[in-house]
Amino acid sequence: KGKIIGPRIITSSPSLNGNTVRSPEEARKKVTAYAEQGYDFLKIHPGIKLDAFEELVVTAREKEISFAGHVPVDVGINRALESGFATIDHVDGFLEGLVPAEANVDPSSNGFFGFNFTALADTTRIKALAELSKEHGVWVVPTQTLFERWFAPTSADEMLSEPEMQYMPQAVLNNWKQRKLESTGKGSQFDEELWVDFIRIRRQLIRSIQDNGQGLLLGSDAPQLFNVPGFSIHREMETMIEAGLSPLEVIQSGTINVAEYLQLQDEMGEIKEGMIADAILVNRNPLDDISALKELSGVLNKGRWFSKAELDHGLNEIRVHTN
Repeated sequence: KGKIIGPRIITSSPSLNGNTVRSPEEARKKVTAYAEQGYDFLKIHPGIKLDAFEELVVTAREKEISFAGHVPVDVGINRALESGFATIDHVDGFLEGLVPAEANVDPSSNGFFGFNFTALADTTRIKALAELSKEHGVWVVPTQTLFERWFAPTSADEMLSEPEMQYMPQAVLNNWKQRKLESTGKGSQFDEELWVDFIRIRRQLIRSIQDNGQGLLLGSDAPQLFNVPGFSIHREMETMIEAGLSPLEVIQSGTINVAEYLQLQDEMGEIKEGMIADAILVNRNPLDDISALKELSGVLNKGRWFSKAELDHGLNEIRVHTN
């Protein structure tokens, strides 16, 4: 209603996953209910069996509601792309799709976003998968920062010392550290050498989806582990630069691409007359250096101007109330 200063919210249904959708009948019932309740799209999580997923897709088309999110193991990346996901998040399922059939793997042993199949991945298959995403109009949200921070050899204590952590409650930080240790600490069987290859392949996938696919949408999955809202988007942009995108391509992934995905090109995504007055004013040219986006003079939100001093005051209020 615009009574509170905040983001524009486009929201998903409750999670559709292996525990909430256990049969085709349940899929039809929940998709119908969520469409009637006015959710903007359906959120897919792991665990949905193929027969239930196929009914979900049929019903979603009937009810004219899109679906997006993870790729259930039973479905696989090729079928997911062909079914018309609106977006696939985290580049989920793509690495598994690089494993040749003759490897004869158990799909359910893929590990963290395909990590266990890293050594089996045939990178010559990357372009074909990217092209399949374009053929079916499926956008991809990389959230690469998750894999270069949470699921990475980086020390939890090192990340907890970062300035943005002062804006998160201590209980959350403690939880993040514990989960980090469980994922990549001693006894977790985390393999740093394999991780290097894993990240290399993910970067290749991201670059190819930019060049040959439908395209990329900017997102960091905050407040997932060590991803503080706002700050994390800058870290995500840096990972996209590392994957080979230009600063302009990165900026487009968070502006015009989003408008196109939402079919709101006539309202947002560009700075021109008639558009919603959302913009940021920075002190240097981010086309030369993406980090310039951190150097704000202010933010224009729906036509209302917030100066740097106001933004800093707001951050301080969060810090004080959080701690």
